[in-house]
Amino acid sequence: MSEDIFPNESPLLRKRVSQLMTRSPVTCRPQEPVSRVAFLMAQNSISSVIVVDDGGRPVGMATEKDLVHKVLAIASHQVEDLAIELVMDNRLVYIRENDFYNQALLKMVKHQVKHLVVVDGEKLAGILTIRDLIKTRSAGSLWVADKIETANNLEELARIGQEVGSFLNALVAERATAPELFEIITELHDRLTCRVIEFCLDRMLEEGHGGPPVEYCFINMGSAGRKEQTLRTDQDNAIIYADCSPDKGRYFQLLGGMVVEELVRAGFDWCRGGTMASNPQWCRSLSQWKNAVEEWAHRADPGDTRALSELLDFRGIHGSLDLSRRLWDHVFAVFQKPVRATHYLAEELQARVPLNIFGGFATEKAGPRKNEINLKAICRHITSCVRLYAVNNGIAQTSTLDRLDGIREKGILPAEDVEFVKNSFEFLMMLRIRENLKKVSQGREADNYINPYRLSRFEQSLIKNAFSAITRLQKLTGSRFKDY
Repeated sequence: MSEDIFPNESPLLRKRVSQLMTRSPVTCRPQEPVSRVAFLMAQNSISSVIVVDDGGRPVGMATEKDLVHKVLAIASHQVEDLAIELVMDNRLVYIRENDFYNQALLKMVKHQVKHLVVVDGEKLAGILTIRDLIKTRSAGSLWVADKIETANNLEELARIGQEVGSFLNALVAERATAPELFEIITELHDRLTCRVIEFCLDRMLEEGHGGPPVEYCFINMGSAGRKEQTLRTDQDNAIIYADCSPDKGRYFQLLGGMVVEELVRAGFDWCRGGTMASNPQWCRSLSQWKNAVEEWAHRADPGDTRALSELLDFRGIHGSLDLSRRLWDHVFAVFQKPVRATHYLAEELQARVPLNIFGGFATEKAGPRKNEINLKAICRHITSCVRLYAVNNGIAQTSTLDRLDGIREKGILPAEDVEFVKNSFEFLMMLRIRENLKKVSQGREADNYINPYRLSRFEQSLIKNAFSAITRLQKLTGSRFKDY
């Protein structure tokens, strides 16, 4: 779908690993001595050797770093005779020849590695290194990820946070699809947030508050929880902590306030509605969260409905992820029974797409948004409907696209309807990203509004086609939940 939005750009991310990797890399057997491996590195001017077994299957990797640090750490006068298997790293990250560049990029970012072992079945086919990727702009994410991990203090992280979005243009220019953009940017945002939390935990110790008194989980919500945040927006986060006394719970309120402040410095704005871990309403024990879910689900006044909508995209990113899973289990149990919230949430979804009775766009009539439509509000029709299906059917994924996959796999909606909605959502999100990036480059606010009549007729037809998918989804949702 992104090809329709960015028709003139180089398709680098569509290249296969086989087009980029090094074939026939230097290898050795597990029993070979360290001295032999060091000689192979020097002879071939390389910094790593793949260790393979007798069947040609990769079992480890030896790098210059392994030889220097691990060998020297072994107190023996015969270290040169050590078998390489004693110092190699056996935590290999694999990729297949037919995988795409973007998958390799994401794996390097996610696993913090500079080498990927390319396999054909179980056998070694080649190696893909960071050097193979840094020839392109898209590899900027690798450098940002490394900077995040090696930052020495919160001040450095704040500066790095401003860089996270700097290569989004490059990824878009390489015709990355919406799911690819979501994955890479989410990984970097998650990593940045986790590092901020780690530094704040250190500061809590320095200020005499001690370490966390009980287990906790920091969760993201909203677009970050759905893994759909590209340009940094406001924060939507919270903390779940294990049941404990109120004085221990106050530790997490202090921590939440500190983390939120530092995320603001890193470029994530305050949430105007206060949906942040610094707010006691969004920093609770597991039992308190469970009680809140039941109250919001059964009372279902407008405030409760908004709070529940915000919570139901939550995703644990730091701490004890088991607490996040246990809260989700409770959410699913609550929504297995008819609850008032389901009815109210379904009613909220019936706002119509901006088309007039003549099939034209129903744009804003006056003010600064005159002749424009709100793409964020339009996408929300899809995310809200899909969220409701997910929580009522025990679908644990939080991203809209993953939830749609779950809906199709469970047979909840016809496969053709799911595919129609997925394609429409990807198109609208890519259009939204493109228009927001354009506004940022012009020094304007990325406000999610567009004037549809400034688009080509083809793109206008694609938008109207997406509106048809939304209307269809809303009808199915209203019919499914009308009796709740």
